[in-house]
Amino acid sequence: MTALRRHRKLSAIWASEPGWKGWTSSVNHTDLGRMFLVTAFFFFLVGGLLAMLIRAQLATPDSAFVDAGAFAQFFTMHGTIMMFLFAIPTFEGLAIYNLLREHPEPVTVNILGIAASAASVIAMAGDEVRIARAGFLMIHNTWIGAAGDRHGLREVADWLEPFDATAVEIYAARTGIATADLAMMLDRETWIGGQSAIDQGFADTLLPADMLDTADEAGTASMRAERKFDLLAARAGLTNSARRELLQDLKTGKPGAAGNDTPGAVDVEQGLSELLQSFKSFGKENP
Repeated sequence: MTALRRHRKLSAIWASEPGWKGWTSSVNHTDLGRMFLVTAFFFFLVGGLLAMLIRAQLATPDSAFVDAGAFAQFFTMHGTIMMFLFAIPTFEGLAIYNLLREHPEPVTVNILGIAASAASVIAMAGDEVRIARAGFLMIHNTWIGAAGDRHGLREVADWLEPFDATAVEIYAARTGIATADLAMMLDRETWIGGQSAIDQGFADTLLPADMLDTADEAGTASMRAERKFDLLAARAGLTNSARRELLQDLKTGKPGAAGNDTPGAVDVEQGLSELLQSFKSFGKENP
């Protein structure tokens, strides 16, 4: 058997099946490489389009290009695509950071899950940065894929150094941490939890829902009771407006400890506790 015939037989053995079945079950490395390239290119285009919409919103006077809800959706979709389905280039991260810093209105950044890599730089653009108690920041040195000999790779390392220095300056401007210490944090790829991010100055406060545990004692008890009431009322089938109405009636219908018509925190907590017990009893009697 000639080499050419052997090659053709092997190609036939490893060839993918035609149609969609072949694309979903292929083990041929050539086909898999093509699929990865096509998928990455598609999400690169989608992410680029979303980035253009974000920039148009920030560049438009009074940010009137789209409404606030649509902008939040574009921003979230862009971050998800670039972080998980492609990669967010350093230049794009810096461009978004600069656009947010130039925005005439106050910018609030909410970190709901993870702000990693260039997303952590973007987060520093906020006038107020709020992070979930279970949220994280991840900072590290700039990454790149490179090939070549030692001279070429050394040149690439030198080329990346200014990007790392820029990131350090941005983090230092917000946190006040020494640049040498921040450079060490980037060197070892540092993960920073919610409360730690606040303590170190990367964030200003926790998200409102996570601030329940840090409020004053009386306020905390009242807020927790309100949240429990809201959850149980929802399970009991009450609409959102009905729940708010009941809660408002409770707050305004009980006299406060100060002798006026404003209920005190203790009154609210006690009333909510009574309502909670009623809902629990209702749940047991009507499983």
